[in-house]
Amino acid sequence: MNKRLISIMVSVLVVGIGGYFFTQQAFGNTGAMETYLDDTYTLTEDYFKLMDEEYLVPDDEEALTAFSEETMLPGLEEILTRSEAISAGISKEKLQEVHELHNEAIRLHIAAEEAWLAGEENSYDLMMESDEKYMEYEDELESLAGRWGVKLEWEDWE
Repeated sequence: MNKRLISIMVSVLVVGIGGYFFTQQAFGNTGAMETYLDDTYTLTEDYFKLMDEEYLVPDDEEALTAFSEETMLPGLEEILTRSEAISAGISKEKLQEVHELHNEAIRLHIAAEEAWLAGEENSYDLMMESDEKYMEYEDELESLAGRWGVKLEWEDWE
């Protein structure tokens, strides 16, 4: 009797898991997430490329100011423009909400750079807020992807 009960429970579990993933496919969530990841891959690459470039700038105010004005701000603004264009094409509400966290993080980063160039004391706080928002974006994206049957594999960035 116990073997039969266990067998039934395992069968229900297998059918339930299979049904869950089938449902995600049927509603287009998996495909929407995969399309989103393809669409945003270059945004992520370009963002971290800017971070790498900033790391290589000599640690003097003149060089950092020139980099921020000539490379960082235009690069961030271009990434934000492309990201907002991607937002317009996202049909899934949950994915739209998660993507907006990305846009907010980039807006905060732009505000931090502008504040630093203006000599405002809150530039550090804005940068920390931007970093926190980006990490929230990554966490929420990973969570949503998992619920939609997509496993994210993050590349290390140093």
